[in-house]
Amino acid sequence: MIEPTVPRLMSLMRIAPLLPVALGVILGIALDGWLRSGPIVYVVTFVALITAMLARTARDAIGPTLVVLAAGCVGGMLHLSAARTARPSGIERFAAVTGNIARVRGVVVEAPRMKHPPDYAFSRWSYRSAGSAFLLDAEAIEGTRRDIPVDGRIRVSVREVVLDLRVGERVEVFGRLYRVQSPANPGAFDWASYLRRQGIEATFVCDQRENVRRVDPDPSVERHDWLSWLRGHVRGWLVDDMAAGADEEASLLEAMVIGHRSRLDKRLNEVFIAAGCIHFLAVSGVHVAIVMIFVRLVFGILRAGRVASTVGMLAAVVLYALIAEPRPPILRASIIATLYCVAQLLGRSRSLINWLSAAALILMAIHPLTLYDLGFQLSFAAVLGVTYLTPALKAIMSELWRRLRGLSRGEAEILEELGYRALEKGKPSSWWSVLLHFLVGIRRGVFTLLAVSAAAWLAGVPIVAANFYRIHPLGAINSLLVFPFVMVLMGLGFVKLIATAVSPWFGIVLAPCVTAIDSLLIRFVDFLSGLPGATVVCPPPPWWVVLPYYGMLLSMVAITWTGTTNHGRSRTEERPAEPARQRIPWTVYAIFPALFLAVCSAWLYEGRASNRLTMTVLAVGAGSATVIELPDGSTVLYDAGSSSPFDVGLGVIVPFLRHRRISRIDRLYVSHPNLDHFSSVPSIVAEIDSGPVFVNQHFDRLSSPRSPSRHLLELLHEADHPVETLSVNQTEWEFGGATFEMLWPGEFAEGALSPNNSSTVFRISYAGYSILLTGDVED
Repeated sequence: MIEPTVPRLMSLMRIAPLLPVALGVILGIALDGWLRSGPIVYVVTFVALITAMLARTARDAIGPTLVVLAAGCVGGMLHLSAARTARPSGIERFAAVTGNIARVRGVVVEAPRMKHPPDYAFSRWSYRSAGSAFLLDAEAIEGTRRDIPVDGRIRVSVREVVLDLRVGERVEVFGRLYRVQSPANPGAFDWASYLRRQGIEATFVCDQRENVRRVDPDPSVERHDWLSWLRGHVRGWLVDDMAAGADEEASLLEAMVIGHRSRLDKRLNEVFIAAGCIHFLAVSGVHVAIVMIFVRLVFGILRAGRVASTVGMLAAVVLYALIAEPRPPILRASIIATLYCVAQLLGRSRSLINWLSAAALILMAIHPLTLYDLGFQLSFAAVLGVTYLTPALKAIMSELWRRLRGLSRGEAEILEELGYRALEKGKPSSWWSVLLHFLVGIRRGVFTLLAVSAAAWLAGVPIVAANFYRIHPLGAINSLLVFPFVMVLMGLGFVKLIATAVSPWFGIVLAPCVTAIDSLLIRFVDFLSGLPGATVVCPPPPWWVVLPYYGMLLSMVAITWTGTTNHGRSRTEERPAEPARQRIPWTVYAIFPALFLAVCSAWLYEGRASNRLTMTVLAVGAGSATVIELPDGSTVLYDAGSSSPFDVGLGVIVPFLRHRRISRIDRLYVSHPNLDHFSSVPSIVAEIDSGPVFVNQHFDRLSSPRSPSRHLLELLHEADHPVETLSVNQTEWEFGGATFEMLWPGEFAEGALSPNNSSTVFRISYAGYSILLTGDVED
């Protein structure tokens, strides 16, 4: 008989008392940005809730609810102080959107790293060389009469290479101080929120390396950053002896073994994302677990006691957390592992949900905006999915397997029982029972691996879709295939790290083997990322789709959880508890997916014809990009470029199109052969299904050899993308339910026109209104 849900929930609260506190803090942080309540409201509400909890009746009836609400007030205050309270001495008070000329003095808190030149179709015309960037804790800013004391962290970008600064050095920078701004275009990545989550309050740009000047440090306050020294040496032990030209292999080894992702090759990051295996590049629970297992094996060989083994694991986890970059996944995993070791030493309960709650509370107390960090969300979702969703998926797989074989539940259980009893006391009853045991073991192992991989993938699908505008249908299978390579590479990486620390000669011997496995893993992930259906582009899901999705997963967990049994065995002979499949009605598994599919269908349904014309002029800096959504659902793009030294197609235009759920561009008009009007065309036609590119009769004549416009025509020709020339004889036509008129250049516009004056000028008319698109025409 299935037990009631409420007692089960109360049981969960008993084994995880920190769960309602963590839920409340998360809820408070999330709601404060929307409600924007004042501190008085939070304090008064918190006091009222604490008073209510002191009453025995309320405590017994709605105690967990009151705890959640009180913790929500704490979360709201945390978010208010971190995101909505401006400090009088904050450096952001002196920043401006257009950049204020400033001279700032502070302490380097992150060593400079190289910023490579932009890499896109027209990067050679951006005339940008390599630069560098570092983080600075501001101490003072130059005023009109004296220096003004300030505080806050800024990100300093130098347009030349400056890599000789050390953490702890005091420097003075001269340049422009910019305010962190929210995205100017719908769908664009929110760099402002991302930087604030890193504790960065403003950005600073220096044109030359001479604008960064060392200030003589005060010996009494000089900072000795031993942590950076340790991380630098560990990185050197791992990759310094790898062969020249193995940059991708070295960056992958750094990211996967010691969590240093700042040097990760950009192409590798994109390939792992496309294959649905990006989680392997984030040091997380798997890495920490491997460290703990390794230490436990060593102490087991030395025949040390439980206490010594636990203390050794605790020390190894702390050391590994110090070596790795301080990112949410490694911090979360390290906190959980530390709590596990402490609980073992104290002989206390070791509930995973309680560890996760404690880890979340610690991370959010340190920095409340961590809640919005992608790594934080994915790491917690993956752990919860693997822990609580895996049993449900295993039950579904077992049920499908039974039905495919045409067995009744009783027959399936008899075969399972025979498989488990086959090798009792080390004496198999017959050869077929040994074979049966082997087959059952393989089947259960495959089901377990598939369930774990699928659980982690399912838990993160909405998060990935909301941030990357894509899902990876093969992500679970790809992760399962890549996992053995990752384990081998990580094992060799740890061995090489320790061996090189003992003697550099060992590292030189192991380096070719590590490089070979590394290269094989890269090629395999490359292959998986190119499989048909590996990546499906989708618009970001709204909250009313995300909530039913997670509701469906929670329902599966609840059904499995309430039907758990140990099959009536005694403690000495029971095997691990698993879902009682006979108590789970098969129809239940179809109800919640059906509800989710109904909501999802309503979301993805595109009623393309809107009977109105919408025109959006995107902010692309010095350039032009206009998206025209026509009454019949067609889409036209007029110009797509910028003189900014990066690809605004991938950064601005494509995200906007996906935000608007536009899956096809029917026509793309390029007004004239200047780079700031077409620099993003190649990336757009590569990412979005596109119709022909239209140019006027002067475009080819004004495109000299080795010019950007000639390069554009060559790229489109290589991609076999159609390019059409607008006819001077057809100056008016109907398309998409609107009227297009080409006012310039006409058949009489001959002679030595400049590129600007050769711009295609359109007048688009609909429902009695018209609008003019002029390009850069002057006269």
